[in-house]
Amino acid sequence: MHVPPRPSALLEDDFTEIHRLMTELATMCGRIAAEHAPQGQWQPHSASILSQRYEAAALLADVSRGLTRARRGMRRVETLARQKFHDRTLATGTQPPPP
Repeated sequence: MHVPPRPSALLEDDFTEIHRLMTELATMCGRIAAEHAPQGQWQPHSASILSQRYEAAALLADVSRGLTRARRGMRRVETLARQKFHDRTLATGTQPPPP
């Protein structure tokens, strides 16, 4: 199970990176929606059912890649935040508060 870091472990730079990741994801979703569903409903470019199937698969792959990039970025931010928090507690000789 994924456990996010304590809020106190996250620094301003971490929040900046989280916002950047989410903005990138939202921008990608907006671009895909504008291209593939300009009227709010998917409009395939091809009349062929088989081509539509491949178009749908490509669309899903694009969305999946964007989500994967965002998830990977979030894990990277959280891992680094945990490490920085751990390093700070070691450097100051303090114990982290209980969860």
